[in-house]
Amino acid sequence: MENSVDKNKLDLHFFIIMGVLWGLAEVSLPIIIKSVCNYKISGSVMTGIAIFFIASTYYFSNRKKIGLGILLGIALFFKLLNVFIFNNSGINEAFLNPAFGFIIEIFAFILIVQIIDKKFSDTFPKNMITGALIALLAVNIFPYVSYFTPCPACLMKGTASYPLSLYYAPISIILSMFTFPLGSFVGEKLKNLLVSDKLVAFPVYRVIDFVSALAFLGIIYINLNIK
Repeated sequence: MENSVDKNKLDLHFFIIMGVLWGLAEVSLPIIIKSVCNYKISGSVMTGIAIFFIASTYYFSNRKKIGLGILLGIALFFKLLNVFIFNNSGINEAFLNPAFGFIIEIFAFILIVQIIDKKFSDTFPKNMITGALIALLAVNIFPYVSYFTPCPACLMKGTASYPLSLYYAPISIILSMFTFPLGSFVGEKLKNLLVSDKLVAFPVYRVIDFVSALAFLGIIYINLNIK
């Protein structure tokens, strides 16, 4: 019973830290991308980054639906917190559209993984194809965001109706071909490592809480010093 309780607690802490780190990435990496290159690619890059955190959470625990729900909730919380504290562009574009993106990324992930995992054995080429298909589905659904939020998807400059998510889709797809295998590898390896007998007495929960706190402070620092 004690091991079961410990595993449940470990799962919860892992879900939390993945959510916090995803939230940190979502509010900080677009700022960094804007400072060094074309800001318009940030959404496409973040699709690939999101798939890493989703895959890590999915393959870490048997409680996959709960894990993805917690992951999504924490990432949305940090995105909303960032909007209220640091963003002046309004909640519709700065939060609702990214929130829709988060949801469809998880939807695309679950749909593609459940289809492919049942039909093919676990190999690196299979995982690369899985990541590519997840990103392909997500970027093709995102332009329908205007049916769910007041703000339509951003369009490529110089075109009347070509969404950025489709224009820069190759970036999302290529990046996801590597972030999905990496995320699934990290989730599986940490699952095996953290439940081993060697770590029963190790204060792994405290380490996870500490890293989460540092990530939260990182969000504040990046917003205050890079914008």
